[in-house]
Amino acid sequence: MTILDTRIITTMMKNRYVVEFDDTPDIDSLDFSGCTGFYHIKSLKSKLYQFWFEKPADGEAFYSTIIAYKMSMSTSSNNDK
Repeated sequence: MTILDTRIITTMMKNRYVVEFDDTPDIDSLDFSGCTGFYHIKSLKSKLYQFWFEKPADGEAFYSTIIAYKMSMSTSSNNDK
């Protein structure tokens, strides 16, 4: 992050999402291939993550994706019981 321009980092801070998961997530299974700008993933704790996006549209797409991901995780957890 230190090699990016300050303006880009400031923009990314404005498009930042903090997500808490019930179980440890498989971050590699999240698809960021549609991102048109920079993104950054930061682990705050084992189940708490920050996701930063340069472009607001990438953040909005991520929001939809993460809701579906969390719903699928809760559904699979319920099916395991």
